[in-house]
Amino acid sequence: MKKIVCLVWLTASFFYSRAQLQPIGSWREHLPYHQAIAVSGSSNQIFAATPYSVFSVQLLDNSLHAFSKMTGLSATGVSTIAFDVSTNKLIIAYLNSDIDILKDDLVKNIHAFKESSVAGDKRIFHIYCLNGKAYLCTGIGIVVVDEEKYEIRDKSQLLRDCNIFLRENQIDKLNPTTKFRLVLNKDTERQLFLLSSCSEINASDFEDSDAYLLSPIFEEISQNTLRKVVDNYRDSFIMIDPQGFLRYKNNEGLISNRKSMDLDLNGVTAIKADPEELSALTGGTTSIEGMLMLRDKFNLQFVISTGSNSIIFLHKNIVYTIKFKKIDSPDHTGLGDILATGFTCAYLKERDPLWAICFGAGSVISSLESKKKGVQKVPERMNSIERFASYFYNTIKFKVVD
Repeated sequence: MKKIVCLVWLTASFFYSRAQLQPIGSWREHLPYHQAIAVSGSSNQIFAATPYSVFSVQLLDNSLHAFSKMTGLSATGVSTIAFDVSTNKLIIAYLNSDIDILKDDLVKNIHAFKESSVAGDKRIFHIYCLNGKAYLCTGIGIVVVDEEKYEIRDKSQLLRDCNIFLRENQIDKLNPTTKFRLVLNKDTERQLFLLSSCSEINASDFEDSDAYLLSPIFEEISQNTLRKVVDNYRDSFIMIDPQGFLRYKNNEGLISNRKSMDLDLNGVTAIKADPEELSALTGGTTSIEGMLMLRDKFNLQFVISTGSNSIIFLHKNIVYTIKFKKIDSPDHTGLGDILATGFTCAYLKERDPLWAICFGAGSVISSLESKKKGVQKVPERMNSIERFASYFYNTIKFKVVD
């Protein structure tokens, strides 16, 4: 009897094990899921990435669902993931710079970035999703993915969406735009590392205009080019932001500012400089004394100095001060350019220096209040700028100097 029972059990086990085998010619995957390198999700579903694949957990019933190359993913070496709650799409980045978009078990691949000829480190380190756009933090800068069109957004299209239009001859086709990697440290100030540099801008690239705002980022405008532009267009309004002239990099690409520089500003109309830049241009003098020194040395009409929560404006023998509260915003980069541009445009239109500096300050506050990033924070609505500008116009402080 025992032999019969044992035989029946072995026979049943044999047929059960045969039933669990994959059909001939097919594969069964055995991937480790114990090491998660990235997690993202929504209120009812969590996605986790491993170095080899992706899996999800449904929070309602704790069910698991695995995604791998056998189920449609494009590769096995996952670098990071991010879930866009506005589109219910999961963005998957791979170590080889390939990109997948997953929605409802359907995978669509975007290989344009992987196959692009752009030089540099194309590894994808982090993904931030917002309103159907996936912002990829890569070794060569931010890359934007349009989740609806399943394509890499053209940077010139991004500028056009922000009402910034470039002609064909204004787009550098030889070198990528100047890009930095920004490192934020708790104990120190932010650090910039140069990733790429655009081609040098020459004096012949400039055309006749009412005003010229020269705000180099890193070495794209030389001092020789600055002098030629000033000499060629001396009758026009010329404003300088000196940050790009002061910057230099070490062997690791870390950007620092020169402590001293003899920058020829003869013929320049206006300058905007923060305290560190003022110190470098004046041999160590900052604040109002440094502004007066620059004005007298180069016969400048306007000198603007910026602080963390203030703007100081020198015109003739009057110093104006605008103060504002600290605004919590995700992006403070480029505020000096917005200030200088707002001031220049308002001055050309109204020829009122006081209104121009208030308009520039209003542009800064409007961009911060938008809570947007990059060029998208450039103010679009004039009424928002003018509302803040009117407030500053009626609350600005001033005093007579020298």
